[in-house]
Amino acid sequence: MDETVRVRCPACETRLDLPPRATYATCRKCGSEYLVSRRGGAYTLQPLTPEEFVLSQQVATVEREGEMGCANTALSISAGVVVLFCVIGGVGRFVFNNTLICLVAGIIALGMVSVGAVVMLRNLRRDQRRRARLVARQEALAAENAPP
Repeated sequence: MDETVRVRCPACETRLDLPPRATYATCRKCGSEYLVSRRGGAYTLQPLTPEEFVLSQQVATVEREGEMGCANTALSISAGVVVLFCVIGGVGRFVFNNTLICLVAGIIALGMVSVGAVVMLRNLRRDQRRRARLVARQEALAAENAPP
């Protein structure tokens, strides 16, 4: 297992422990953001340009929105299944003594799960494409700004 790399934040001198393959670092004390460069065995931290900072914020936003979107969709599906199958089906079965209502509610709930899964996958793919475009822009910008 690789050991962490210890570097100091150039802005506030706080010690940062980074994974050996890290390419990006944020100081937990002052919030400064850096690109991590490795030459031989030495690690250096280069401050992000304003454009790189904006891109990193956009990538983080896309990732956060993707996580929240999937969680919200899954919660909505779960609530719909509970209402349709358990509540409506249960009322139909026990109050009206009609199994057909329970069966119809189950089929509708299954349809909701299917539609919800399709929506979640579509949104996940969209967010992956957005993230890939932003990361490609970040890498191109980092290559432009890298010292010769």
